[in-house]
Amino acid sequence: MSEIAPSYDLTVHPRAQAELDALHPDVADDLRERLREAARSEQPSELACIKHVQGEPGLLRVRGDGVRAICALDKPELRVGLVGKRRTVYDRLDVAVARLEEGETDG
Repeated sequence: MSEIAPSYDLTVHPRAQAELDALHPDVADDLRERLREAARSEQPSELACIKHVQGEPGLLRVRGDGVRAICALDKPELRVGLVGKRRTVYDRLDVAVARLEEGETDG
């Protein structure tokens, strides 16, 4: 079976990558797979694990097991700006926005 070509290039800010790498390996692997699934989708916001961040136009959250990745969908990229625990990640949306505006990402 051939792999489906991605609809979006998945790019991760270096600090978000470090946050992802710091998670428990099982949790990190699950979130990585959800991010890859989103990148393969023509309409990522229609996936069950993805929702728009309330009150933050242009931001999406990808839900993992107790963690969230805060992303921006900017064709041709799905850019990850922040990864954190569900309980605290929304308190740091300003950090995610700043990182996503930097444009500094590492695929």
